[in-house]
This record gives sequence, structure tokens and C-alpha cells, in this order.
Amino acid sequence: MFAAAVTVLTAACESDFLEFGRPRSDGGSQGHKEKVDTTVTKTLPDTAVWVTAVAFPEDYNWGIDSLRGYNDAVIQLYCNGEKKLSIPAGDNFRISSHEDMNRYLNGAIYSDWYDGHNTFLQKNGQMVACWPGQHMISGMLMQGDTLWTLASNRKGKGFILLKNGNEEFSSEIGKVYGDMYDSISKTGALYESQGQLCFCFYEEDKVGGFKKKTYSIWKDGKVYQVDAQVEEVDDIRVCDGRVFIVGRNPSDRDIVRLIIDGSQKLLTGTRNQKIGNCKIFQVGETVYVRGLEYVTRKTSNTVIWTAGGLVKRIIDRKCYFYPNGSELGLIECDWVGREVTIGSLKKQDSYGYMGRFVSPRCATYFDGKPYVAFQWGTEGFVTWHNGDTTKVNINGFAVSIDVTVNK
Repeated sequence: MFAAAVTVLTAACESDFLEFGRPRSDGGSQGHKEKVDTTVTKTLPDTAVWVTAVAFPEDYNWGIDSLRGYNDAVIQLYCNGEKKLSIPAGDNFRISSHEDMNRYLNGAIYSDWYDGHNTFLQKNGQMVACWPGQHMISGMLMQGDTLWTLASNRKGKGFILLKNGNEEFSSEIGKVYGDMYDSISKTGALYESQGQLCFCFYEEDKVGGFKKKTYSIWKDGKVYQVDAQVEEVDDIRVCDGRVFIVGRNPSDRDIVRLIIDGSQKLLTGTRNQKIGNCKIFQVGETVYVRGLEYVTRKTSNTVIWTAGGLVKRIIDRKCYFYPNGSELGLIECDWVGREVTIGSLKKQDSYGYMGRFVSPRCATYFDGKPYVAFQWGTEGFVTWHNGDTTKVNINGFAVSIDVTVNK
């Protein structure tokens, strides 16, 4: 059932790169003339605010992106408004300008790329791993000096877990729960619970002509199968050593069930509620379940539960949740990223127009306070913290924001 180990940095990965799109111009990245605003954000003296961004040549309309990503883009890293790193993107460099293929982790930018045959992983523009297949990064986490990478097959089924670039575990038919685009988990589908590295997945195979799913947890090198107790599983997560599962049965699809170590709780009643895409996450000692309640084809509400029942229903707004100590941070906006309110599950505040909120990774909470990167039209981005702002003028957009303690 599980795929055999593969040799990382194989001869196939070392072969000449298959060219796509137009060749990179001789001008390189010289067309990028970033103008960094001199306004200083009032940041705590022992903290650093990191923003990753993608910048394009001044004459390129990245909103239309007629070259479909094959352009002279540069991946940038800013610290407290000052540019610290620029990495040229493009087919010749095996680095994409797409935001979901670049991520900040422990002071570095990790970029993934695939060429139709192999997947490449780079750190600050330097190759750190290559393996066969077309994968996207679903989880990434550092444990000391060890880099763990969980990558899912772009065709739908199959994944691979890498330890410092070498295969640790894989499945040709498995699908993992979670991804790197989740605001509540910076490390995506890969996370730690009570000091143990975890991720959850299912495998679907045909047995006697019928499809059968098995649900499993990979925890510190061992695989444990779990009894889901429901036929349709939205999410599985290990929280403080306990296994949480959320899903439903086709016979009573309107009833959302939460299973905690084998014990069931009903999150919804029997009334007609079209709720799906449920997600489990833990903040402090509290485990939450978020679901989307579909009202019409174009509108949906966000519903939040704990094991004790309904906590809140948010009507017709995009909602992004963030860990904020023992509280649940919350950023709301309309469906195009405007009318933004920032705060917690208990209280939201409006700060007027600060630009568009375009990505869940463009916000974080640190020391009880939110930090947000807003898109400012086509003129760059604005970082915001407690009403103080710093604007960076580039022909491009912010990808993520993070806050660290200076050592």
C-alpha cells in the first residue's frame, strides 16, 4: 500500500530543466525599483516583522498576468519595512511567482517548483531537495535543525513525507488532511501534539469491487489506523494526544458529528442545515470546529462549535482564524477582501479602509496583538499593527507576514 523509498536528487532531477514559457530577459531583476517608505512602524524593540512579497517589472500588469506566471518576478523578504532578500523567479531558476509556492519559515523563504516530472524545493534560492512526481507542499515544519516537508500529489492521490530532503514515508493512494493555506496552522497539515510530530490522512482502495476508505494518523514514525464512525470525514486532528474526527453519514447528512476518542457528539440537529468543509483546530486548551453553512450558491455563513455546542455564527462574511495565546483571533472581511474588521471571536473592531485583505497568510497574532499586510491597489502593500502602518511601494503584492523575537 505504501510506496517504496526513492533516492532524493536522482539523475532525473539533475538533468537539464525542461523549459516553459518565454526565456528570461537579459535584464534579470534590474527592472524592479522598490521604494521603501521611511515611516517606521512602532514595533516592540525585541521583535521583527517579516513580510514576504512578489515584485514584478514596473511595466508588467500582474493583475492580468498575461504571461501566466512566466515573467521576470522577484520573491522578496522584508524585515520591519526594510528589504533583506531578493530571489529571482522564473523557469530558469525553478522558482514560481505564485504565492502558494513560496513560504516563510524560520528566517528563510522556501519555494517549490515542478516541471512535469520532478518536484524541486529551494531555500533562499538554493536547492535543498528534489524528488520524482508533481507535488505541492501541504505541510512544513522545523524541529531543531531538521526540516520536515509533507507534499501532496497535484493529481489528487498520493503524498510523500521528507526529512531533510530524504523520503521518510509515502503513500501512492493517500490524501492528507490540511494544507499550507490554512490561517490557523502556519505549518499546514504537519504539526506537533504533545511534542510528537503528526499528520492525518486517508487511503481509498477497491475491495471486492467496492471502494473502501481507511483513516490513519502518522505520529513520530508510526502509523495508527482509526475508526472514523462516520462515512464522510471532513477532518481528523490530534489535539493533546486525543483524536478528533468531524463528519457525517449519507443517511442523515444534515447532522454534523464530532468524534472524540471514539465518543460521539452531535454538533447540529435535524433541521435542514447544509454544512460542509468542517475543520478542527486547537487554540490553547480549547478545540474548535469550524464549518461553512451554505445559504445560496453565492453566500455562506461561518459556524463555530466546541464540544459543548454552538459558539458563534457569522453571517455572510469571509472569516480567518488565528491562534492568539489562549484566545481565538479573528479577521473578517467581505467577499472581495474589503470592509475588514480585526479582533477576536469575542470582539471585532473596524479601523477604516487600509487596503484589501487578500490572503489568510497575510495576518498573524503576536503577544496578543494582530499584525496584518494589506494590498494597496497596484502600489504595493501596507503592514499594519495597532493602527501604525508602513507602506512598501512595489509593483506586486504581499504573500505572508510573521513576527519573531530577536535573540
